[in-house]
Amino acid sequence: MKIKYIVVMLGLGWVLGCAGGPKPGTKVTVDTETGKTQVIEQSFFMARKIKVEGIKYRLIGDLNQAQVMLTSESSSVVSLEIKGVWYDQNGFVAPDPKELWRLVIMNPQESKAMVFIAPRKDAVRLELTAREGSLEN
Repeated sequence: MKIKYIVVMLGLGWVLGCAGGPKPGTKVTVDTETGKTQVIEQSFFMARKIKVEGIKYRLIGDLNQAQVMLTSESSSVVSLEIKGVWYDQNGFVAPDPKELWRLVIMNPQESKAMVFIAPRKDAVRLELTAREGSLEN
């Protein structure tokens, strides 16, 4: 009877722990005005597969350009979806109709540089979101 109780409690704990589901992935912020960069790992499972190894930015003509270096720490192929959104000095989105979710396939231990160019010259802060993708389709 005691073993059944423990098994039921463990199962219930597992179900309740998973009810919220994992967070979307990893978020990277690059502020070209202040020079601050930040990596927020929102998903434990994503953080074990992919690491942000470097963040750089520069001015190309009138537009800001940011580069985020991602490295796979997995022993198998990893599929990611990545999207960058630029903001102006006041925190408003600088819309870019060309920027959609990008599908990125990373081989084991591979590094890839993801480059984002601001859509307007007043766009100074990039928020990059990476989430797990699907290898199917």
